[in-house]
Amino acid sequence: MLTQAIREYAETPDRFAPVPRGIVDHAPRRRQDLLIQGADWGSVSAPHVAADEVEALVDEVRGLARQRNYVWWIGPSAQPSDLSSVCGLLGFVDPTDQVGTLRAVALTDEPASRRATSKCSG
Repeated sequence: MLTQAIREYAETPDRFAPVPRGIVDHAPRRRQDLLIQGADWGSVSAPHVAADEVEALVDEVRGLARQRNYVWWIGPSAQPSDLSSVCGLLGFVDPTDQVGTLRAVALTDEPASRRATSKCSG
């Protein structure tokens, strides 16, 4: 089974990356809405707001961001549950490199034990 820590890492990997000197770390309004930005990039992870607060959060992040080249990590725990669609209505677009979806594969149940063998030809 995936632990809560592994699930959190899968959904918000930017929170576990080392933050080099000169990188700005903002927490708009609350700690769970995090903006990390460098000289030419930025990311927002784990947005968690009420449906009627989405536009204000987007405006706040846009005001803090140095440029528009930033990524929003919107995973299963993001709130509201339709956040991705709402962000589209607020002008969000797929990245120019067309990497709009990140998919991951993980075991959720421990596999049955099997003894591994190998054959070497000499």
